[in-house]
Amino acid sequence: ACAQRGNWEIACTILNSMPSQGVEQNVACYNAAMNACEKGKNIKKVLELFDSMETSGVKPDVISFSTVISACGRHKMGGSERAIEIFDTMESRNVSPNVVTFSAAIFACVN
Repeated sequence: ACAQRGNWEIACTILNSMPSQGVEQNVACYNAAMNACEKGKNIKKVLELFDSMETSGVKPDVISFSTVISACGRHKMGGSERAIEIFDTMESRNVSPNVVTFSAAIFACVN
């Protein structure tokens, strides 16, 4: 619901409150929060969440990488350079890109 409306603040609050409620943060939760941030056009927060996944012990998946690449391309946050850097990181971590990932990377290069 937060992602559809771009309510990134609420999504991040929920994500951040999970540990204190005894609920483990997982990749699906991070992906949902990043999606809400992208829809809310807070690309800086998308990148922060992506970076914080690793420090929280959560391994990014293809959806995580695709969301960040898409955010960089759509909202000019780092543009194509950052999108390609993230794409390369994805491949170096043996996460296989899918059609969404490739489309997001191409879109980032065009814009």
